[in-house]
Amino acid sequence: MIINFIINLAIDQNVHCACKLITVDAYDQSLGFYEKKGFSFFSETDKGKDTRQMYLDLTPIINASLEEQAVQ
Repeated sequence: MIINFIINLAIDQNVHCACKLITVDAYDQSLGFYEKKGFSFFSETDKGKDTRQMYLDLTPIINASLEEQAVQ
């Protein structure tokens, strides 16, 4: 899936530059998909509109990866 590729690319690039968030303007019919991937809403002000702004905080994913590498 392209979203998994983008998440992995952002995490890989974090070595060279700070990449903390991935943002999307999600169509109403795609909200559940992004929520299942761990995305959250920026605010409730766009509720009921055609698209909603969402973000994925990469920090927990990066930290888990670093912890896993430290154990190995």
